[in-house]
Amino acid sequence: MLVLICALIWETIEHYIELGLLGDKIAYWFYGQEHWSNRLIADNIMVMLGWFIYNKNNRMVWFARVFSCVWLFFHIIVFPHSMYLHELMNRG
Repeated sequence: MLVLICALIWETIEHYIELGLLGDKIAYWFYGQEHWSNRLIADNIMVMLGWFIYNKNNRMVWFARVFSCVWLFFHIIVFPHSMYLHELMNRG
């Protein structure tokens, strides 16, 4: 339950960041607002699945850690904003 509460608190903070509370550059990186279903349903399901994998299937923990680090590297360092992959998929 604590994990889910932390996820919901992060989603609330993320919403205000997307609105520009911390400045325009950070708001641009977040590139608009998420759909409410992603914010309230899908993101929290992913958090709970991650918690389940961590607690029940420890063999996958290192794979998940490496995948998360690679994902974050590309989305924070390489891509100009967080929705860049969505833009690429919509173009083609």
